[in-house]
Order: sequence, then C-alpha cells, then structure tokens
Amino acid sequence: MYNADGEPVFEFGKRFRNTVKVCPFGNSIMVGGFGNITKGEMDFWSLENLKEYGKTTKFPCSSKMEWTACGRYILTSVLYERLKVDNCFQIFRANGTKVLEKPQAFQELHNIEWQPHEAGILSKPNIEKLRKTEPEAQDQKPKRIFKYGKGGGDNSSF
Repeated sequence: MYNADGEPVFEFGKRFRNTVKVCPFGNSIMVGGFGNITKGEMDFWSLENLKEYGKTTKFPCSSKMEWTACGRYILTSVLYERLKVDNCFQIFRANGTKVLEKPQAFQELHNIEWQPHEAGILSKPNIEKLRKTEPEAQDQKPKRIFKYGKGGGDNSSF
C-alpha cells in the first residue's frame, strides 16, 4: 500500500497475487492470486488495523470475484467466456471459510452477480466478528482408525 506521495507504507505479505478487491465499506480488502499464479488463494485484510483476518483454500481458474453489498461474503466464479470447462461459482465468507460445501457447477455459466442494494441501507461489517472462528473442514471430518491384533494398535499407514 502506498501513501499519496507514492511511498510504500505497508506490504500485504510476500505472496504471488494479481487481484485486489476492496470491500464496499472500504474497511477490508481481498488480495488474491488467480489463474496460473497460485491456483486461487485469497487473503482478507483489515484496512483499519492492517492485519490479516482470513484466508481461503484454493479455488482455481476464477475469472470473476465480487464482494456482496454487505461486505460479509465474496463470490468467485469460473465463466464460460474465459474457460469452456468447469464453469461454476463458490461463495466464501470474508474470513475465508466456504459458504457452500462444494462449488455450484454449470454446463455454461456466462455471468453471475449479487443482487444490488442502495448505498446506506446495509450496516458496515464488524471485522472482529468476521475473524476465522470456525474449525477447518478437515478437522470436522471423523478420523478413521484401523486397529489390528489383540492389543488394537493404530495402523498409521492408512
């Protein structure tokens, strides 16, 4: 980030990124790397205290990214105009967690947008509440334990 004189003020990490989207309220940003650059990773930063408050797992080949008018969600999509296969969309919370369990796929997806809202109707999101509080999906899955023999030892090769 640079000041009005063009001098560097803050760096949003040393990662490969090619997209920056500012929240409609101007209090946070999404910094992402899409295409061949990093396979669709997104970082969410507070512009009020310059701290990262969320990040996503990979959503490759996204061609369109858009904040909701409420500033709590971001929509990513793979559109037909850019890629003729794997057209889909996924919705993420501003803390990086997925809203949909898996992307919604289409044969051809030409456009997707949030429903517009008038300015001033929706309240500014509280970034402290958006911080990642949900456990990772991997932690929620039941762990498979294979036991064998009389003692019932764990077989770590599975």
